[in-house]
Amino acid sequence: MTTETHSEQRILSLVRFVAGYWEEHGYAPTIREIVHELDLSSTSIAAYWVRATVQAGLVKVDALHARTIRLTEAGRAMLQ
Repeated sequence: MTTETHSEQRILSLVRFVAGYWEEHGYAPTIREIVHELDLSSTSIAAYWVRATVQAGLVKVDALHARTIRLTEAGRAMLQ
């Protein structure tokens, strides 16, 4: 049995939310929507977790445009 760290749980929650949001809406959530869904205290905390998820190779983001967070193959595989 594996135990996930707080960071791993947060990243998994973010990946699940992004995947579900894309499926439901056809586009990515905003940082504010991530704040609301993950019950975070600020947009800077949400941006931190998005960056951590990018560094983990689970999502890609185009920093020059809004609503561009997308799952990578590794992110999709994590949900299997």
